[in-house]
Amino acid sequence: MDVQIKTINNTQFVSKKEAMKLLNYANHNSIDHLIKNGELTVYQISGLNRKLIKLDEVRNHSRFNLK
Repeated sequence: MDVQIKTINNTQFVSKKEAMKLLNYANHNSIDHLIKNGELTVYQISGLNRKLIKLDEVRNHSRFNLK
């Protein structure tokens, strides 16, 4: 699986779309649900018009590495 990772100030981030792939969800609604429940945090990085999620948070989620 090819995942685009952005590194900002030594912290790795992924987009919601990439988080969806890493957690094996079929659509973004599941990621939105995790954000709403506080299981994932969205960061708005100045200069980027995209909301990002820390890769460490995605890797620490219980669905990570499920096939």
